[in-house]
Amino acid sequence: MPAVTPSTTARTVTLRAAPGPTRCTDYLYRHSALVTFSSQTVEVRAACRSWISVNAKEGQYWIEAAGGQAPMPAGLRAVCTLDTRKGRLTAVVEARQGEVFGRAACAGLMSAGWTERRSR
Repeated sequence: MPAVTPSTTARTVTLRAAPGPTRCTDYLYRHSALVTFSSQTVEVRAACRSWISVNAKEGQYWIEAAGGQAPMPAGLRAVCTLDTRKGRLTAVVEARQGEVFGRAACAGLMSAGWTERRSR
């Protein structure tokens, strides 16, 4: 299977094939925003690392949660669900109601070519 190369804001990342589903979650330090990257076919940790690196340059400090250890603040809700153009990688952004960082994360991913999944 060929590698996938999605963009996370201003950087293109190469993702390698995985033998099964993968998932990683980044959370914004001192805020309730989370971005969870997942795929059925590729390893997504490079996307998590890229998200952290790109946003650090903008003064936002995202941290990758250890497997199964993502924080779950009270009042968390899905802000957007996005897919890469070919649909092999998904990002779910969650935040508390009214917190600007969730919408900003969605906008950043969309500006990099991710598309919002429409409700069915």
